Amino acid sequence: MAAFFETGAGAAGERPRERRVYLVAYDIAEGRRLRCVAECCLDHGVRVQKSLFECRLTDAEFACFWTRLTALIDPASDSLLAYPLHAQTDAGARRAGVARRPQPRVCLYG
Repeated sequence: MAAFFETGAGAAGERPRERRVYLVAYDIAEGRRLRCVAECCLDHGVRVQKSLFECRLTDAEFACFWTRLTALIDPASDSLLAYPLHAQTDAGARRAGVARRPQPRVCLYG
């Protein structure tokens, strides 16, 4: 079973925090909110299709991400969906045609 772990040094003896794969989809009714939601998703994951993102996040990261997303939408006209995937599901993913496994964006801070 594949597992994804947060990189970086933690406290001595501390285990890395496991990352889970989430599929996040949205349907946003208004253009400005749509752009804001898309940018938020790009900050946390990789675009798979126009309104579908694959995000590899710890539970804490996902909680912050979801809070940020829900603050951006109008609950009366927009929708957000997030599906947590198990490592076995991700390992068994199939792709065809030009579909490729999304590669996470690398951000370097100087």
